[in-house]
Amino acid sequence: MANISSLNLSSLYNQLTSFANLSNFWSRFDSVFGTSYDKAIAVKLLSQLKAKDFSQLPKIDVVSSTVLGNARAAYGTSTNTIYISDSFLKTSITTPSAIIAVLLEEIGHYIDAKINKMDTNGDEGERFSNVVRGVTLSSSELTRIQNENDWGKITLNGKSITVEKAAPVVYETNKVASGLGYNIEVSGTNAIGSTSKSSNNVLSFFNGTIVAPIANSVYTNFDGYDISGTTIVYSKKGEIYRYSLGTTTRLTTNAMNDYKPQIDGTNVVWYANDGTDVEI
Repeated sequence: MANISSLNLSSLYNQLTSFANLSNFWSRFDSVFGTSYDKAIAVKLLSQLKAKDFSQLPKIDVVSSTVLGNARAAYGTSTNTIYISDSFLKTSITTPSAIIAVLLEEIGHYIDAKINKMDTNGDEGERFSNVVRGVTLSSSELTRIQNENDWGKITLNGKSITVEKAAPVVYETNKVASGLGYNIEVSGTNAIGSTSKSSNNVLSFFNGTIVAPIANSVYTNFDGYDISGTTIVYSKKGEIYRYSLGTTTRLTTNAMNDYKPQIDGTNVVWYANDGTDVEI
Protein backbone atom coordinates (compact mmCIF):
# COMPACT_ATOMS: atom_id res chain seq x y z
CA MET A 1 0.00 0.00 0.00
CA ALA A 2 1.23 3.51 -0.80
CA ASN A 3 2.36 5.54 2.20
CA ILE A 4 1.60 9.21 2.78
CA SER A 5 4.98 9.58 4.49
CA SER A 6 6.60 9.22 1.08
CA LEU A 7 4.94 12.47 -0.02
CA ASN A 8 6.57 15.83 0.62
CA LEU A 9 3.81 17.95 2.14
CA SER A 10 5.85 21.17 2.23
CA SER A 11 4.06 22.42 -0.89
CA LEU A 12 0.71 21.91 0.82
CA TYR A 13 1.82 23.85 3.89
CA ASN A 14 3.44 26.60 1.82
CA GLN A 15 0.23 27.13 -0.16
CA LEU A 16 -1.82 27.36 3.04
CA THR A 17 0.58 29.90 4.55
CA SER A 18 0.67 31.96 1.35
CA PHE A 19 -3.12 31.96 1.29
CA ALA A 20 -3.28 33.08 4.92
CA ASN A 21 -0.98 36.02 4.16
CA LEU A 22 -3.02 37.38 1.26
CA SER A 23 -4.24 40.95 1.72
CA ASN A 24 -7.71 39.87 0.58
CA PHE A 25 -7.75 36.68 2.65
CA TRP A 26 -11.09 37.32 4.32
CA SER A 27 -12.98 38.08 1.11
CA ARG A 28 -11.65 34.87 -0.43
CA PHE A 29 -12.36 32.91 2.73
CA ASP A 30 -15.93 34.26 2.87
CA SER A 31 -16.50 33.34 -0.77
CA VAL A 32 -16.08 29.71 0.28
CA PHE A 33 -17.56 29.50 3.79
CA GLY A 34 -20.05 32.36 3.86
CA THR A 35 -20.17 35.01 6.61
CA SER A 36 -22.14 33.31 9.41
CA TYR A 37 -19.24 31.22 10.71
CA ASP A 38 -17.57 31.42 14.14
CA LYS A 39 -15.17 34.31 13.57
CA ALA A 40 -13.10 33.61 16.69
CA ILE A 41 -12.26 30.09 15.51
CA ALA A 42 -11.52 31.38 12.01
CA VAL A 43 -9.19 34.10 13.36
CA LYS A 44 -7.33 31.52 15.44
CA LEU A 45 -6.99 29.28 12.40
CA LEU A 46 -5.62 32.19 10.36
CA SER A 47 -3.08 32.98 13.08
CA GLN A 48 -1.91 29.36 13.13
CA LEU A 49 -1.51 29.19 9.36
CA LYS A 50 0.45 32.44 9.30
CA ALA A 51 2.71 31.07 12.03
CA LYS A 52 3.18 27.85 10.00
CA ASP A 53 1.57 25.88 12.80
CA PHE A 54 -0.23 22.98 11.14
CA SER A 55 -0.62 20.83 14.25
CA GLN A 56 -4.39 21.46 14.29
CA LEU A 57 -4.94 19.95 10.85
CA PRO A 58 -6.48 16.47 10.62
CA LYS A 59 -4.24 13.44 10.49
CA ILE A 60 -3.99 11.69 7.14
CA ASP A 61 -4.58 7.95 6.80
CA VAL A 62 -4.08 5.95 3.62
CA VAL A 63 -6.88 3.43 3.14
CA SER A 64 -7.79 0.89 0.50
CA SER A 65 -9.70 2.09 -2.52
CA THR A 66 -12.26 -0.58 -1.67
CA VAL A 67 -13.12 1.52 1.39
CA LEU A 68 -13.47 4.82 -0.49
CA GLY A 69 -14.96 3.46 -3.70
CA ASN A 70 -14.41 5.95 -6.53
CA ALA A 71 -13.56 8.77 -4.12
CA ARG A 72 -9.97 9.97 -4.12
CA ALA A 73 -10.16 11.05 -0.48
CA ALA A 74 -12.66 11.87 2.26
CA TYR A 75 -12.84 13.72 5.57
CA GLY A 76 -14.47 12.14 8.61
CA THR A 77 -15.79 14.75 11.04
CA SER A 78 -16.24 12.29 13.90
CA THR A 79 -12.68 11.00 13.58
CA ASN A 80 -11.10 14.29 12.44
CA THR A 81 -9.20 12.29 9.85
CA ILE A 82 -8.52 12.66 6.16
CA TYR A 83 -8.69 9.30 4.40
CA ILE A 84 -6.88 9.12 1.07
CA SER A 85 -7.21 6.28 -1.42
CA ASP A 86 -4.13 4.10 -1.82
CA SER A 87 -4.79 3.63 -5.53
CA PHE A 88 -5.15 7.39 -6.09
CA LEU A 89 -1.95 8.03 -4.14
CA LYS A 90 -0.09 5.38 -6.13
CA THR A 91 -1.22 6.60 -9.56
CA SER A 92 -0.65 10.28 -8.68
CA ILE A 93 2.65 10.01 -6.81
CA THR A 94 4.53 11.47 -9.80
CA THR A 95 2.10 14.40 -9.98
CA PRO A 96 2.07 15.69 -6.41
CA SER A 97 0.04 18.76 -7.42
CA ALA A 98 -2.97 16.47 -7.92
CA ILE A 99 -2.53 15.02 -4.43
CA ILE A 100 -2.11 18.50 -2.93
CA ALA A 101 -5.32 19.66 -4.63
CA VAL A 102 -7.26 16.77 -3.09
CA LEU A 103 -5.74 17.26 0.37
CA LEU A 104 -6.64 20.96 0.22
CA GLU A 105 -10.20 19.93 -0.61
CA GLU A 106 -10.39 17.76 2.50
CA ILE A 107 -8.82 20.49 4.62
CA GLY A 108 -11.60 22.73 3.32
CA HIS A 109 -14.12 20.19 4.60
CA TYR A 110 -12.33 20.20 7.97
CA ILE A 111 -12.38 24.01 8.21
CA ASP A 112 -16.07 24.14 7.37
CA ALA A 113 -16.83 21.60 10.08
CA LYS A 114 -14.82 23.64 12.60
CA ILE A 115 -16.28 27.08 11.94
CA ASN A 116 -19.83 26.46 10.71
CA LYS A 117 -22.68 24.90 12.68
CA MET A 118 -24.28 23.76 9.42
CA ASP A 119 -22.50 22.41 6.36
CA THR A 120 -21.98 25.01 3.65
CA ASN A 121 -24.07 24.30 0.55
CA GLY A 122 -22.32 22.38 -2.21
CA ASP A 123 -18.75 21.11 -2.13
CA GLU A 124 -17.04 23.84 -0.13
CA GLY A 125 -13.90 21.68 0.02
CA GLU A 126 -13.40 21.71 -3.74
CA ARG A 127 -14.12 25.45 -3.80
CA PHE A 128 -11.56 26.01 -1.03
CA SER A 129 -8.93 24.01 -2.90
CA ASN A 130 -9.44 26.11 -6.02
CA VAL A 131 -9.36 29.39 -4.11
CA VAL A 132 -6.13 28.48 -2.28
CA ARG A 133 -4.47 27.40 -5.52
CA GLY A 134 -5.65 30.50 -7.39
CA VAL A 135 -7.76 28.53 -9.88
CA THR A 136 -10.39 30.60 -11.67
CA LEU A 137 -13.64 28.69 -12.08
CA SER A 138 -16.05 29.08 -14.97
CA SER A 139 -19.69 29.85 -14.16
CA SER A 140 -20.67 26.26 -15.04
CA GLU A 141 -17.96 24.82 -12.77
CA LEU A 142 -19.03 27.09 -9.93
CA THR A 143 -22.68 26.07 -10.38
CA ARG A 144 -21.69 22.39 -10.32
CA ILE A 145 -19.74 22.83 -7.10
CA GLN A 146 -22.51 24.82 -5.42
CA ASN A 147 -25.06 22.10 -6.20
CA GLU A 148 -22.91 19.07 -5.42
CA ASN A 149 -23.71 16.70 -2.57
CA ASP A 150 -20.35 15.44 -1.35
CA TRP A 151 -21.61 13.49 1.67
CA GLY A 152 -21.35 9.73 2.00
CA LYS A 153 -20.46 6.88 4.33
CA ILE A 154 -17.49 4.55 4.49
CA THR A 155 -16.94 1.43 6.55
CA LEU A 156 -13.53 1.12 8.15
CA ASN A 157 -12.57 -1.62 10.59
CA GLY A 158 -16.24 -2.50 10.95
CA LYS A 159 -17.22 1.06 11.83
CA SER A 160 -19.49 3.27 9.69
CA ILE A 161 -18.10 6.79 9.29
CA THR A 162 -19.92 9.74 7.74
CA VAL A 163 -17.58 11.60 5.40
CA GLU A 164 -17.33 14.40 2.86
CA LYS A 165 -15.67 13.05 -0.25
CA ALA A 166 -13.39 14.27 -3.02
CA ALA A 167 -14.90 12.33 -5.89
CA PRO A 168 -13.74 12.41 -9.51
CA VAL A 169 -15.46 15.17 -11.47
CA VAL A 170 -17.45 13.95 -14.46
CA TYR A 171 -18.07 16.53 -17.16
CA GLU A 172 -20.36 16.43 -20.15
CA THR A 173 -18.12 16.23 -23.20
CA ASN A 174 -18.58 17.74 -26.63
CA LYS A 175 -16.47 17.27 -29.73
CA VAL A 176 -14.68 20.58 -30.35
CA ALA A 177 -11.95 19.64 -32.82
CA SER A 178 -10.67 16.84 -35.00
CA GLY A 179 -7.25 16.34 -36.55
CA LEU A 180 -5.15 17.10 -33.47
CA GLY A 181 -3.98 13.51 -33.29
CA TYR A 182 -2.57 12.13 -30.05
CA ASN A 183 -0.64 13.28 -26.94
CA ILE A 184 -2.78 16.40 -26.77
CA GLU A 185 -1.74 19.27 -24.49
CA VAL A 186 -4.29 21.92 -23.50
CA SER A 187 -4.08 25.53 -22.30
CA GLY A 188 -7.44 27.23 -21.81
CA THR A 189 -9.36 26.85 -25.08
CA ASN A 190 -6.16 26.16 -27.04
CA ALA A 191 -4.55 22.79 -27.67
CA ILE A 192 -1.75 21.06 -29.56
CA GLY A 193 -1.27 17.50 -30.71
CA SER A 194 0.77 15.45 -33.16
CA THR A 195 -0.13 13.15 -36.01
CA SER A 196 1.99 10.93 -38.21
CA LYS A 197 1.60 9.71 -41.76
CA SER A 198 4.27 7.57 -43.35
CA SER A 199 7.59 9.24 -42.48
CA ASN A 200 6.11 12.66 -41.75
CA ASN A 201 5.11 13.85 -38.27
CA VAL A 202 2.99 16.97 -37.93
CA LEU A 203 2.41 19.20 -34.91
CA SER A 204 -0.98 20.94 -35.05
CA PHE A 205 -2.44 23.85 -33.10
CA PHE A 206 -6.11 24.34 -32.19
CA ASN A 207 -6.83 28.01 -31.35
CA GLY A 208 -10.34 27.41 -30.09
CA THR A 209 -11.82 27.57 -33.57
CA ILE A 210 -9.71 25.76 -36.16
CA VAL A 211 -6.88 23.22 -36.33
CA ALA A 212 -3.79 24.19 -38.32
CA PRO A 213 -0.33 22.58 -38.71
CA ILE A 214 2.57 24.59 -37.31
CA ALA A 215 5.55 22.24 -37.74
CA ASN A 216 6.57 18.96 -39.33
CA SER A 217 9.40 16.52 -38.67
CA VAL A 218 10.46 13.94 -41.22
CA TYR A 219 11.55 10.49 -40.01
CA THR A 220 11.68 11.56 -36.34
CA ASN A 221 8.96 12.25 -33.80
CA PHE A 222 8.67 15.47 -31.86
CA ASP A 223 10.50 14.83 -28.60
CA GLY A 224 8.09 16.68 -26.37
CA TYR A 225 5.95 19.80 -26.67
CA ASP A 226 3.94 22.08 -24.42
CA ILE A 227 1.56 25.03 -24.66
CA SER A 228 0.86 28.14 -22.57
CA GLY A 229 -1.87 30.38 -23.91
CA THR A 230 -1.14 30.75 -27.61
CA THR A 231 2.59 30.06 -27.31
CA ILE A 232 3.96 26.61 -28.07
CA VAL A 233 7.38 25.08 -27.49
CA TYR A 234 8.54 21.83 -29.03
CA SER A 235 11.64 19.72 -29.55
CA LYS A 236 12.63 18.70 -33.07
CA LYS A 237 15.79 16.75 -33.87
CA GLY A 238 17.48 17.76 -30.61
CA GLU A 239 16.69 21.49 -30.70
CA ILE A 240 14.01 23.61 -29.00
CA TYR A 241 11.62 25.83 -30.95
CA ARG A 242 8.97 28.36 -29.91
CA TYR A 243 5.87 29.14 -31.97
CA SER A 244 3.80 32.24 -31.22
CA LEU A 245 1.33 34.20 -33.35
CA GLY A 246 2.49 32.62 -36.59
CA THR A 247 6.23 33.05 -35.91
CA THR A 248 8.62 30.18 -35.15
CA THR A 249 11.85 30.95 -33.27
CA ARG A 250 14.67 28.49 -32.71
CA LEU A 251 15.72 28.70 -29.05
CA THR A 252 18.75 26.39 -29.06
CA THR A 253 21.68 25.78 -31.37
CA ASN A 254 24.17 23.41 -29.80
CA ALA A 255 25.61 19.92 -29.89
CA MET A 256 23.46 18.69 -27.02
CA ASN A 257 20.21 16.78 -27.32
CA ASP A 258 17.54 19.22 -26.08
CA TYR A 259 14.13 17.70 -25.44
CA LYS A 260 10.83 17.71 -23.49
CA PRO A 261 10.41 21.50 -23.20
CA GLN A 262 7.86 23.00 -20.83
CA ILE A 263 6.48 26.54 -20.89
CA ASP A 264 4.73 28.76 -18.36
CA GLY A 265 4.00 32.24 -19.67
CA THR A 266 7.29 33.54 -21.06
CA ASN A 267 9.44 31.01 -19.18
CA VAL A 268 10.73 27.89 -20.91
CA VAL A 269 12.70 24.96 -19.48
CA TRP A 270 13.88 21.73 -21.09
CA TYR A 271 16.16 18.73 -20.63
CA ALA A 272 19.62 18.76 -22.21
CA ASN A 273 21.80 15.64 -22.66
CA ASP A 274 25.44 16.17 -23.59
CA GLY A 275 26.14 12.44 -23.69
CA THR A 276 27.49 12.40 -20.15
CA ASP A 277 24.64 13.61 -18.01
CA VAL A 278 21.24 15.26 -18.24
CA GLU A 279 20.63 18.83 -17.10
CA ILE A 280 17.65 21.19 -17.01
